Amino acid sequence: MELIRGRYSQKWINCPEDKRDYDIMRRGFMWHRERLAMDYCNMYHVPDISDKEKKEIADYWGQFGILIYDFSWHRMFYSVTGIHDPRFVPDLVAGLVLYDYYNDKLYENTWRDKNMFDRLLPEVPQPRTLCKRIRGRFCGGNQLERGKLVSQIFSSLKEDSFIIIKNTRSTGFGRGVRKYHIKNEKDLTMAIEEWKDCENYIVQEFIEQHQSLAQFNESSSNMIRVCSWRHGEDVDILYAAVRAGIPGAVTDVSFVNGIEQVRIVGIKDGVFADKMLDQDGRLVKELPHGMDIPGWWKIVKIIKDNHLLVDNFDIIGWDFTIDKSENPVCFEWNVQWPGTVLYQYANGPLYGNNTERLFSFLDDKNNRDNYIPYYMRNK
Repeated sequence: MELIRGRYSQKWINCPEDKRDYDIMRRGFMWHRERLAMDYCNMYHVPDISDKEKKEIADYWGQFGILIYDFSWHRMFYSVTGIHDPRFVPDLVAGLVLYDYYNDKLYENTWRDKNMFDRLLPEVPQPRTLCKRIRGRFCGGNQLERGKLVSQIFSSLKEDSFIIIKNTRSTGFGRGVRKYHIKNEKDLTMAIEEWKDCENYIVQEFIEQHQSLAQFNESSSNMIRVCSWRHGEDVDILYAAVRAGIPGAVTDVSFVNGIEQVRIVGIKDGVFADKMLDQDGRLVKELPHGMDIPGWWKIVKIIKDNHLLVDNFDIIGWDFTIDKSENPVCFEWNVQWPGTVLYQYANGPLYGNNTERLFSFLDDKNNRDNYIPYYMRNK
């Protein structure tokens, strides 16, 4: 049996038994994600859903050949949002089925490297880069002397500036991102010295965000996550939301005693939702109704124009901010796992009316065999 695409296309996976064993291995690796909803339901004593609702959910996903063996995801989403809709997407269904089909994993590591972002998509507005370090070498070819490097960067800064230094290969969830207040060359020297053991990082000018984003938390760089779907020569926006940090945090996502901390605000058609929720979907505060996002339609145009230039990833999560002049600035993109849980807390079912179209590739039996793990597949 020869398989061309999908998780089972590796040469050593060439029979159903191998596919089953690979699924078991994969399931073990993803066990922490699989338990997210179950742990949530146990922690907050979420009530069970009715047998009728379970059948509705099973039938809905069964049409795509997907077995819903754990209804904790829908219990959690129903409880948080008050919306009872079978189209809510369990985390592993998105991560192990949908993204595997639409995004080419062989290209992920290169395209995720933040030092490559401006080279891959130079027309996307990004923070001004002051310096790059790639594989231990400062960008520009030759290894520059530390003193000359510092002077070169400092001369391009305004007086009393802030900079961001971040690891370019592992900054998920805000890890590996630091903000520095630079008043003189000594401050900059000390900042660079902190990163002497890191081989891959980027130094960028700090972006002062527009008050429409700063209102959610002044200390952090708050991000607008926009997920786009390319199909043919069209690009649709699947969902959008703001991720905001907690007081005192520099990034939109942080960890306190190992526990993720983030605030989420839904977005629909360029308008903020009227509620801010925390990482568990609990209400943080009510917001004014009908707040528009300045620069929203600029963001949409940038995404639609540039996603058409990307052939290896059909689903991308873009992280934008808006500067004080209402100009969009893109910090990074996500091509591996653009997220599922928070955005459903904020907006309801992840893909809404696009759900059936997105999963229509599973009408093909070969695609079901290639992209649905054994333990998630209707037998």
